[in-house]
Amino acid sequence: MTNEAGIEGDTPVFIPLSGSHMFGVLSRPRTASNRIGVLVASGATAAPCCGRNSFVTSLARELCDNGFHVLRFDYPGAGDSPGILSEPDFAKPLVEEVVAAHNWLLGLTEVDEVAIIGQCGGGFNALCASHRLEQLCGLAMTSPPLTPEPKRESIVRNTPVKELAGRWLQWKNVRRYLGPERKRYAQLVVRRLRMSMENRASRVSSALGWHGKPESSDSDFFERMEPLLEGETRILMLFGTQDAWYADFAAELESGRLAGLVRRHGKDQVRTGSVDGRLQNLTEIALQNELREALVSWLGDIGSTSDGSDTSGVGAGP
Repeated sequence: MTNEAGIEGDTPVFIPLSGSHMFGVLSRPRTASNRIGVLVASGATAAPCCGRNSFVTSLARELCDNGFHVLRFDYPGAGDSPGILSEPDFAKPLVEEVVAAHNWLLGLTEVDEVAIIGQCGGGFNALCASHRLEQLCGLAMTSPPLTPEPKRESIVRNTPVKELAGRWLQWKNVRRYLGPERKRYAQLVVRRLRMSMENRASRVSSALGWHGKPESSDSDFFERMEPLLEGETRILMLFGTQDAWYADFAAELESGRLAGLVRRHGKDQVRTGSVDGRLQNLTEIALQNELREALVSWLGDIGSTSDGSDTSGVGAGP
């Protein structure tokens, strides 16, 4: 059954994983295949992969129009995948899940290479798994965590105080404040308020060009990129100017390790970009469209083996 022009149909699939499985959706192109599979690794472990009008679904439709096979999947315990949903923890990346999905996609007879699109923690998971991924031709990371900071704390750094207050006043949270663990939750609220205010100062410094020397970026992050680039895997890194790790990204691109990777391997192989706004959570339609255009353009360069061009709709850097 054809859902959209250029799509043969979305097929539910089950990806083996440690005696169980993960649920996924495979989108096949109705036109001639370019023999490249695209794996979409979500950053929010609880987000289902099969939302009819979600960003990943619309992205899959457009990529199928360009000859790509696209696989998106639910992490264990999320969506339609069995298991226990794990709390996001960058100290324990979901490597096995990414490897299982990648190997399943690469096992299709119509696929010779795989490119991965990782949103936030999904990009970090894919990067940590990259040494086990064969025929990886591209890795796109949108707002990946450049520090080993827990996800819950890092995202709250960039959340406006007004939004945080609205969340805390929800009834489910008010009950926590009145319960036996009220002291712990009160301490959590104070810490998050402080983190949010600290990040406001960081964003002002970044806007004024006071990036300084990056101090908190995880050196392993950029060290993991080096063997990929040596193997001619193309990398794309995109950030929103309001993302939690944008200041670190800007500093690294200006004079840090990321700048060194760009110099050594060239801007065609290491492409970077930024957009005004917040790519984390990706709730704005305009940003979704901008990101989709950038990803389709980048993957189009890989599919056509051209020497690349500027990422459509996305600035070349901070």
